[in-house]
Amino acid sequence: MLLLLDNFEHLLDVADLIPELLIAPHLKILATSREPLRLYGEREIEVHPLPIRDTHPTRSSEIGPASRLFVERAQAVRPGFDLTDENAICIAEICQRLDGLPLAIELAAARIKLLTPQELLARLNSRLALLVGGPRDLPQRQQTLRHTLDWSYELLSEEEKRAFRHLGCLIGTWDIAAASACIASDLDDIATLDMLSSLVDKSLVRPVTSTIEGTRFMLLETIHEYAATHLQQSGEERDCELRHAIHYLQQARKADMHLHGAGQQVWVKRLDEDAPNLLLALRRALQRQDATMALQLGDTLSDYLLLRHTRQNDLERLLALDWQEGNTELQACRARVLYSAGCLALLRGEIALSWQRLEASRDLARQCKMGSTLALSLGMLAILEMQRGAYSDARSLIEEGLRHLKGEENQWRKAALHRMYGNIATRQGDLETAQTHYSLSLMLLRESGGKRELADLYISQATIMHLRGKLRTALYLYRHGLASFEELADLQGQVRCLTGMGAAHAAQGLYHEAEQYLQQALTLAQQLGDREGRASALRELGLIHLYQSEGQGKHFTIITTSLKESLRLSSELKQLPGKAHTLLALGDVERWRGNRQAANGYYEESLELARRMNDNLTRTRVLCAQAMLAHKAEDFPRACNHLKEGVQLAWRIGNHIAIATELESMAYLCLHTQQPELATQLLGSADNLRDTLQTPLHPMQRTEYQHLHDALRAEISPATWNENWHMGRSLLLAQVVDLVTHITIPPTQGTEPQSITPLTENPFRLTARECEVLRLLALGYPDMRIASELVLSRRTVNTHLRSIYAKLGVSTRTTAARLAFEHKLT
Repeated sequence: MLLLLDNFEHLLDVADLIPELLIAPHLKILATSREPLRLYGEREIEVHPLPIRDTHPTRSSEIGPASRLFVERAQAVRPGFDLTDENAICIAEICQRLDGLPLAIELAAARIKLLTPQELLARLNSRLALLVGGPRDLPQRQQTLRHTLDWSYELLSEEEKRAFRHLGCLIGTWDIAAASACIASDLDDIATLDMLSSLVDKSLVRPVTSTIEGTRFMLLETIHEYAATHLQQSGEERDCELRHAIHYLQQARKADMHLHGAGQQVWVKRLDEDAPNLLLALRRALQRQDATMALQLGDTLSDYLLLRHTRQNDLERLLALDWQEGNTELQACRARVLYSAGCLALLRGEIALSWQRLEASRDLARQCKMGSTLALSLGMLAILEMQRGAYSDARSLIEEGLRHLKGEENQWRKAALHRMYGNIATRQGDLETAQTHYSLSLMLLRESGGKRELADLYISQATIMHLRGKLRTALYLYRHGLASFEELADLQGQVRCLTGMGAAHAAQGLYHEAEQYLQQALTLAQQLGDREGRASALRELGLIHLYQSEGQGKHFTIITTSLKESLRLSSELKQLPGKAHTLLALGDVERWRGNRQAANGYYEESLELARRMNDNLTRTRVLCAQAMLAHKAEDFPRACNHLKEGVQLAWRIGNHIAIATELESMAYLCLHTQQPELATQLLGSADNLRDTLQTPLHPMQRTEYQHLHDALRAEISPATWNENWHMGRSLLLAQVVDLVTHITIPPTQGTEPQSITPLTENPFRLTARECEVLRLLALGYPDMRIASELVLSRRTVNTHLRSIYAKLGVSTRTTAARLAFEHKLT
């Protein structure tokens, strides 16, 4: 037998009778109430709000129970109302704002008689006034939302009423300590917990599971609006908000002490959970023009706001506050706020504003002797100097910043500046110095344990590994950095990692994977408003499309559009390294299209920027590109000089990927200047280097490479080919660089390899090189001099001689010389 006690207003008053009723056999009682009866054997079944399923459904078929109830009640008052794909999103948002509460949804749906869903949604900021007009045959408390909440509120004790309205000072989720601070009664933690338990039992407060530790609580939005209204009417609002601000300032200070240490990830998540209340306290202080509280909150939250790249408007309002300039404590707070505002301006690409903020931070920090803030401001000013190519000035600023950190206990700041120093050195191609500073940074981070700082260092080290051709190591570092940035929800760090991963995959010939990473980076950069990130991703996307184009002109327009947008962004940001790279890429596009004049214009502009910045990474790539352009123009001495300079520079800075490309270009040049054996050796060395680095030729390079390969095989005998090819592959890289250094191209050198005697008049079918060797032999030159004259090894000369003797059918030098004269082979 089942006894139903439903909507019994005074159920608790008769609760003591229920155990007597349960003496009856087989009797079960189902009672609905706003709170448990607290009887032995009672089992609670909580009635949750209606599920919404998806706040932003893309189709009307995806709506949840809450939206279905809304549609049913709306059709009851307006029969012509239909659910469509267009209004489904709006209806789901209405149900979300009403917390899925059935009564609130029914009352809102009744308004559809006069309002569209969009108009209704726009008026939900005043739910209590809007949601009225329930059926007359229901109890009065169910005819309006306010009456329902009034009924529940009036059943509270005076102490519970006070606690409930004070909880209206909080938003989002909060813990017991925050509740205790806002209630501000004589309750200890246990008593506060009992009070919260009571309000939870009465369905006014909801417990939620924390992602970090412990239980947190919240008020549904509708209930929060009601509590906040009562708090305003009570005259207790100002004192409650002050206690709220003091509590969260203390929480922020505690987190700030650990935000760069071993527990960084945990503390960031704690701040994420408290962020709505932390930022609410900041906004309230700004509204009251309370400069002291606002600047203290801004100071302690500055690193977190910078990590999350958010609340720029609040920082701007902070900086606009009237404050006592003689107050040293507030000066220090303002210096740190200026630093964060400057960094965020840099992220948005507002370079002039970033300079202004960071210089002001530097000056204020210097006045109040805040060495740590001063050092960080100097470091970011160094980054700005680096972006405009003033590397020497950037190094000076970093060195000054490190001096101000002497004696600093928190090592992460030193680690950050050493990493910045390494980045500057890397851009100059001074990889040894860069690696030294990266090692110092790593050592310091192992002491401090900062996860984000370590992820930044992974990116810097990955860049060096990429330049040196250690692509697997680079990808390993990028992946570790990306994992850390994802754990910290740091989107800007993710952009940098994804862009680096895209470039590294492209270097390995994995273009599909590269494009996926770069598209992710571009999407994130657009969401962030990160123009530098967009410029980098667009440049790399343009390059991988160029690499895959295989000389097909129809792709060049798309590639150029992407690169020119990257160039525009880099120019606006005055980001010279990025601008130089993009100009180089545009030059490559024009060179492949056959527009030599346009290509040379881009190359010259890129090289000028690289020289001005002393950017050796860009210089070596431009020199190689200009050499290929000179080669096409048959200016072989100029091409040779560019390649020699480029190889030496790439060797000095450790850019092995560039060396492989330069060796292939030099091999092509040697073929066209009658040095096929040397060309074969260089090609073998390049092939060996690519195997070691696992950087295959791009599709657009393969056809030209195959022509070079086939031409060399046709020019020299198979034995000579094999000997020189394997010799090139066996040479150490230092030996290859030395070999390139000694290559010379006479200004009058011909443009095509030819035999001394045309093949039609050469009955022995000697190659051009064999004819040259035979001519010098006939002149009486010993093997060593022949090798010197033809820039060959003695071993190669011997190989040629054996081939010549075999073709002539002789076994001595004298006989070979005689046949050469007789058949006019000299």
